[in-house]
Amino acid sequence: MGKKEISYKARLNADEAFKYVGELLEALKSGACYVHSGDDFIELSPAEQVDLEIEASRKISKGKLSVEIAWSTPLPASQGPELKITTEAPPEPEPTEEGPTV
Repeated sequence: MGKKEISYKARLNADEAFKYVGELLEALKSGACYVHSGDDFIELSPAEQVDLEIEASRKISKGKLSVEIAWSTPLPASQGPELKITTEAPPEPEPTEEGPTV
């Protein structure tokens, strides 16, 4: 699956902004978060372990808080034969009546 992105930027009163943040946190904690914009949406399902980055800054008349939560979804297990690592060579195959296979 390729990259999919939804971006939202608006000037809101603080209560409206905090409501969005609260809804986002509740959805992430539930394990399934859907972010909608028009007919487009992204499903986010956080992994058990996440990376958290918080940056806070303040200038004379401006404050800023950035929060980033990221995770990687584990890849599914290989569907091939089981991997085996040993210090011994595998046993020679039994010859068949048709002769050895090449």
